[in-house]
Amino acid sequence: MHLTTDLEELFARRGWSRDDLEKRSDLPVPSYYPDYGIMLKLFPRGCEDRRETEIAALETLAGSSLFVADCPEIEEAGPRHLVLRCPRGQELGEHWSEMTGEEREDIAHHLGLTLAGLHESRHGKLPATPWADFVARQRAGLVQRQRSLGAPPQWLRQLTPFLDEMDQLASDELVLLHTRLTFSTALTRHGAGGWTVTGVQDFEHAMLGPREFDIAWTLLSVAKGKRPLVRRILDGLDVQRRDLELQRRLLGMVLVHPAFDLAKCLRRLGVPRLLTMNDLARRWFPL
Repeated sequence: MHLTTDLEELFARRGWSRDDLEKRSDLPVPSYYPDYGIMLKLFPRGCEDRRETEIAALETLAGSSLFVADCPEIEEAGPRHLVLRCPRGQELGEHWSEMTGEEREDIAHHLGLTLAGLHESRHGKLPATPWADFVARQRAGLVQRQRSLGAPPQWLRQLTPFLDEMDQLASDELVLLHTRLTFSTALTRHGAGGWTVTGVQDFEHAMLGPREFDIAWTLLSVAKGKRPLVRRILDGLDVQRRDLELQRRLLGMVLVHPAFDLAKCLRRLGVPRLLTMNDLARRWFPL
C-alpha cells in the first residue's frame, strides 16, 4: 500500500503499521482494519465524489439509529481518506451459511426494519442528483452494458420496452438510500435472542431516490428469489401493497442499478418458464 504524506503522518500519529493491516477485498475503494473497531478507507483519484458522499451520508445519520442498527462514526476526514469507528458486529456474509432458515428470516425482517429506519432519516446534507437524470443516464447505456456482460438476446430485446412502460420509474418522494445493503454491508451479531442486525457500513454509494430502489437491491442480493425472505423483508418495511405492479417496479429498479448484472442474476436466481419481463419479476420477487 502506497502512503502519501498525510497518510504517513496519520500512521505515525496512531502507531499503525501498513504491514499489519487487514484488508477488505470486496469494496470498490481500498478499506482496511488497522485497529479494533476502526476502518480506514482510502479514496484514490477518481473516487473523490465517493468520499464526499460518504461524509455527507454519515454526517446526516450521526446520532440516529436505524431502528435496530447503527452507522459508522467519522473520527477523521483527510483529503483522500476516512477513519471510521465501526458499529459492533461482523459482516452478514460471514455467518449466513451457519444460520437456520428461521434465523435467516429473522435477519431478513431486521434488514427491512433497517431500511425503513434509513428511509425515514432526514437527508439535508446529501447532494441531490436529480433522480430522473440518474434513471435517464442508466437507461442510456443499459442494453449495451448488459450485452457486454453476456445477457441473452431474448432478454436484451425486452429491456427498453419494459422500462418504457414504467414512466421513468418516477417517484413523488425521494429518501436517503444506501443502495447496496447486502451481505458485506450489513453487520450482525449473535446474542441471547439469536442473530440480529447491529450495523450498516459503506455509504459511499448513498443517494436520494425512491425507497423501492433500496428494497429491490436487498431483495435481489439477499433474498435471491426465496419467498419467505422476500416477505420478511417487506414485513420489516411495512409494505402493504403486494402485487404485480410492485414486482414490476422492483424489477425496473434493479435494471437501472449500476451494479446489476442480468446474466449473473439469471444464473443465480433462475429463469422463469415463460420468458417475459412480468414472469421474471414474479420469479425474482415472489410475494
